[in-house]
Amino acid sequence: IELSDGRKLYIANSQLSSCFTGRNVANVQIVQDTCDHVFIMLKVDKGFSKGDLEDIKNTIPHRFGTYVEFDVLITDDLIKQPSGKTPFIVSKLR
Repeated sequence: IELSDGRKLYIANSQLSSCFTGRNVANVQIVQDTCDHVFIMLKVDKGFSKGDLEDIKNTIPHRFGTYVEFDVLITDDLIKQPSGKTPFIVSKLR
């Protein structure tokens, strides 16, 4: 994830997995639309609740720190590559 000062914030899938474990999330994708802002795209299971969403929103800042603002969106459609794979991080900066 690129920051406005040119630094890069490296986030591994394993670093964020604890944010979603046990919270009825089927798949996650991070989409960076501007420097210092990302969308956390969640494809959720049937049991997903408002409480799960609040827990996720409260846990994510501990992983990103104060460097990145985020919005969490629930979706059925994650961005796919031409190969059909779903990348964990998608950058729309370039």
